[in-house]
Amino acid sequence: MIYFWKGTNKISYKSTLVLDGDVHIENLNLDGSIRILAKEKKEVKDLTISDKNYVEFVPIDENETDPRLKMRGYKIVGKEDIIDIDFV
Repeated sequence: MIYFWKGTNKISYKSTLVLDGDVHIENLNLDGSIRILAKEKKEVKDLTISDKNYVEFVPIDENETDPRLKMRGYKIVGKEDIIDIDFV
């Protein structure tokens, strides 16, 4: 994984950014949730996301049966709303 930041980048405190691959970011303004996937070097310039499609990390209850969630201790709510930018 290689991440490169340049310019003025702003990410709101409620936002979620997932990077996977060789991603170079310049002038990102994020108020929401995005996932950027790249197999080879990709540049993302002057991107503004303001959908306010936030994800939440909610503690699981004691009756949870999924072992992955039990180990993690929380579940992600709203992940179906994450915007995918896929360069694969």
